[in-house]
Amino acid sequence: MAVRKLEKSEWRPFFDTLSKSLVGKRAEIEVASLDLGDQIEAEFLPLLGIVFDNKDDTIEVALDGVDHLISNRARSARSMSTSPRPVSPTSRSSIATTGDTSCSCATR
Repeated sequence: MAVRKLEKSEWRPFFDTLSKSLVGKRAEIEVASLDLGDQIEAEFLPLLGIVFDNKDDTIEVALDGVDHLISNRARSARSMSTSPRPVSPTSRSSIATTGDTSCSCATR
């Protein structure tokens, strides 16, 4: 699997492509915080899309009935895979992390 850091100018096309390939898959959103511990925000709901809003500097993960926003304050993008990972029925990858908070998304 090739892993590289994406420049901010690449985020929108990356999330557009990722979103198109995952639409309709079931996804879980888990938010981890040192203060609150791990919290499941949504459990395996159909994914509607993942969008990067350059104007507001926000990543939006839209599931059926849940709209999760990740603002610039709450994230620092480290690296994103540029190729799919062959995994078991549940694929989990961290999409945003900071020193004390992370958000991960799993799809089935």
